[in-house]
Order: sequence, then C-alpha cells, then structure tokens
Amino acid sequence: MLAALCPAVPARASAASSSSLHGSNPMEGSLQTLMFHVHKAGGTALCDLAKKNGESTSEYNCNLDDASKYGFSCDRDQASAQSADEQGAYLRTVVRYTFGADECLAPREPVAGVITLTSLRQPLERAASHFYYDAMYGNAEATRGDCSSFDCFVLQRMESDDYAKYYWHNYMTRFFSGTAHTGAIGERELESAKARLSGVDVLIDLNNYEASLATLKEWLPSWKDTSLPHENSSGGGARTVEMSPEALAKLTEANQLALALYEYFKSAAEKAARAAARHAASRAHGEQAAWEGATQAPAPELERAFYGDSVRIVLSPNATAGV
Repeated sequence: MLAALCPAVPARASAASSSSLHGSNPMEGSLQTLMFHVHKAGGTALCDLAKKNGESTSEYNCNLDDASKYGFSCDRDQASAQSADEQGAYLRTVVRYTFGADECLAPREPVAGVITLTSLRQPLERAASHFYYDAMYGNAEATRGDCSSFDCFVLQRMESDDYAKYYWHNYMTRFFSGTAHTGAIGERELESAKARLSGVDVLIDLNNYEASLATLKEWLPSWKDTSLPHENSSGGGARTVEMSPEALAKLTEANQLALALYEYFKSAAEKAARAAARHAASRAHGEQAAWEGATQAPAPELERAFYGDSVRIVLSPNATAGV
C-alpha cells in the first residue's frame, strides 16, 4: 500500500505519513494544501502563516475563488450538494494557488491529492469570540439586536434568526458533517463529523499549538517559519467574558455535539502530534526532547497571535443579561 501511495505525495510532503494521503493521483493543478477554515478558530492566522512561507493563495482570507461554495458567505445548500467528483474536478482547475481554504463546509469525502489541515478551539470560547468579532466589525446587527454582552445574546437572541441558529448551535459539528440547514442535529451528524475529521492530515488545537507544530512540520516541511504574528487583527479582542449560570447552562446545552466533537478532536490531534514527535525524535535521536513541553497550556501571546483575543468565559452571578 505504501508503494502505491508514494506517487501521490506532493514533493514537499515526503516527510509525512503517506498512508494518510487521500488518493492515488496528484492534483492536476497546482493546489497542494487545502485548509478547512472554521470561523473564529485560527484560520486567518494559518492563512497568514502560509503566505509567510511562500505559498501562493488568494487575497480573500486564502479562500478559493468560487465564493458561493468556499467562502464564509457561501450558499451552504449548494456547497453541501456537491459530490466528491464535482469537488475534485473543481480543485483540479485551481492552478493559481498552492494553498487554499474552504470557509463554507468541509467536503463530505476526503479530497484526493492534497494535504488537508484544520484548526479548532474550545467551542464555547469560539462562540463568544464570534459574537464579539461581529460586534467589533458591525456584522449581523439584526442578529445581535440590542445586546452588547454575550450573556444577553445567549439568553435573548441566540435563536433570533438562521445565522444565530447555525453559528451558535453546534456549529463545528455542522461544518464537518456537511450540514447546511439550521434545524436540530444529533448523533448521526456527530459521527459523520468525527469520521470527516479523522481524514484530515494536520489537526491544530489552538489550546495546544506547540504540540501541533510537530504534525504541521511533518506534513509541511517546507514551512520553515512557524512563528505566529504578534497579533491577528481579525480577532475579537482580549477579554474575560462573564456569563450568568443560566446563560452558560443554555450555551452549553446548545453545543453538546460541538463539545463532544472537540474532545474527539483534541484526542486525535494529540495522538497525531505524539506520533509526529516520535518520528522527528527518531531522526534526531532525542525523543524526550522532541516532546518535552508539548502539552503545556498556551502562552497568552500565542492566543493573541492566533485569533486576536484570549477569550475566557467565567461564571458570574452578576453578569448583566439585559445589555
């Protein structure tokens, strides 16, 4: 099997585990890496990192040119209806870029011939960051209504429209299960999302970025600069988010599937990072040094660099739900 897969490995990915690649034929175009960009989970910082390492990519947050299927403001129904063959056919036409992003929905099936990567963060913190990002840039004003605090939004506006229902109710599970609608989802979608994540080559956990570097460097050895920018201007700002017990309980209940998916993701990302670290250590004859410190909590500067904030949710009986 290894011999059969070797021809499919892009030249710069020769250090990676070939068995993780998703097809037997390299892409006919120049696209070599596809990022699944979960909103407010570090995708913009990874896009900037790709540019720093000489990747050619689009000016629109690295998103592929067909915005109706790959941009944040996409037509999710149209994107979800694509077959694997249709997706592959489109990607083979991408000759302008070596690195692209999909900020709409993860394809339902693995994409042949490209390296795939994604980054995730704790779902409730992602939700809070999304709220403050929209507030900072004047997005989704009708969704937020008069709420200036996340606590107020969760209690009063989290079901206000389809935008709120999609991005604050198990969004990460919807994204990776290819779910376009805003209705209720369940275990079927969770298992589908897990299966889809299991086919992603590079898993980056924002709460364990240093460990994730081992996987990133194994799959993308040409990326010599893995240092993050001092601050990502597209984040929602550094803040501690106070939430009332009622609001926190409601937010948690509304995101049970996303929380479960994140636990699965964390385990998979750590397992991949340990394997990559062992591979690097065997080459460098220093296994302990290769993994030492890799599971430490991230420094605040790393958090700011990744998503422009260091959002932390704290329980507060004095949280004001009315503003």
